[in-house]
Amino acid sequence: MLEIILSKIQNNPISYEGYLEYAKYLENVNLKQVYLTYENALFYWQDELVRIEIQNKLDENAYRQGKVEPASIVILSYNNRQITQQCIESIRETTPISARKIVIVDNNSQDDSVEYLRQQNDIVLVENDFNAGFLEGVILG
Repeated sequence: MLEIILSKIQNNPISYEGYLEYAKYLENVNLKQVYLTYENALFYWQDELVRIEIQNKLDENAYRQGKVEPASIVILSYNNRQITQQCIESIRETTPISARKIVIVDNNSQDDSVEYLRQQNDIVLVENDFNAGFLEGVILG
């Protein structure tokens, strides 16, 4: 049974049905995984009535201590606005906003990166006034 459910998700990862089936399967196994799976179902489904049903499941699971805090995604930026923008857009297209926190560390870019990043309302921007390098940039993030 599990193999069939997982193959549905693998064959069509943007369909909510596979995620709903998987969440129901996991309800007595792993509450954190249930939460993440319902979160994915909610992300991929647009029908308002189904969205309300899925949100109710998320709320119920959170009440049962299954809520998962958002993952922090740390991205370093240095004079590469286009690549940074593509990276942010890809994260937005594939990850529920409730499941992520995007942190951008800009290592004193001299192009238009910082201006672009300041306009993004769903990221945390750390602006360095020097190039801290990779390791220190990641640690700052």
